[in-house]
This record gives sequence, C-alpha cells and structure tokens, in this order.
Amino acid sequence: MSEKIKINWNDFDVNSKIVALKIIEKGLHNLPILSIARGGLLPGLIINHQLKHRYMDVIQVQSYDTNHTQHKIKILQEPNDRYNAVIIVDDLVESGNTLNAVKNYLIQKNSKVQIYTAVVYSKNESYKVDFKAKDMDPNTWIVFPYECD
Repeated sequence: MSEKIKINWNDFDVNSKIVALKIIEKGLHNLPILSIARGGLLPGLIINHQLKHRYMDVIQVQSYDTNHTQHKIKILQEPNDRYNAVIIVDDLVESGNTLNAVKNYLIQKNSKVQIYTAVVYSKNESYKVDFKAKDMDPNTWIVFPYECD
C-alpha cells in the first residue's frame, strides 16, 4: 500500500494561489476557468478569485469508483460555454486521463480551442501541465483536506 500524505487547508490554499500567480505571470489571467468537478472545484474557485473573475464554469467528470479504481471517463455535466481559449483546472494529475478526456471533449466542440491546464499537485512528471504548484511522489496517496479518509 502506498503512503498517505494529508494536505492541510493552508497548504492547499497557498498552493492553489501559487498556480494563480503562475497564470498571471504568463499573462493568461483573462482566460476563463473551467473546473473539473469534483476535485477541481475548490482550486478553481481559489484561482478564480485570485484572477478576479466573476464567472467560473464546471465540467463534471466521473473516472473513479468508490474503491479509487479508475474506469472509462464519462462526462456527466457539460460546460456552459464553447471556448476559444480556456484554462482547465483540477486538483491533481496522475495518469493525465481525466485532463485528456476534457481536452478531447473541448476540441470536439471547437477544433481551434486553445487549452491550458492547471493543477495544484502533479504525480506524473511525464504528463506536462501548463501550470502546477508542486510535484508529488507518484507512489503516495494524497488525502485532500475536504476528503473523508
């Protein structure tokens, strides 16, 4: 069994704000935020506030079951907009399957969409995201402050 790392609220908040600062530094602060529900909702909200946005969109994706086993990814709730450019936000990237599914979904809606990805934590060095706060050991299980363990 892999080691569990519990992230506290303060670290989660600080690391989400680091992602926002990186977006601002790249001059992409005016792009809309598309948060992946459920894990991307809180970092998306924090980033959205840091970017001083009034609107945040959500795409609900199901990829894990209650036993933490990843399955075929389903889009359960579509976003409200069709984007020309967007920043997809999630709490964590492991395999990259969820981010890829959302990217492919957006490309099907608009083949010219410019997509950026932002995660608070990355457990996969080979999957390149545009913005992240921290790399984590791929053999650890991250317990977020909003999760029941």
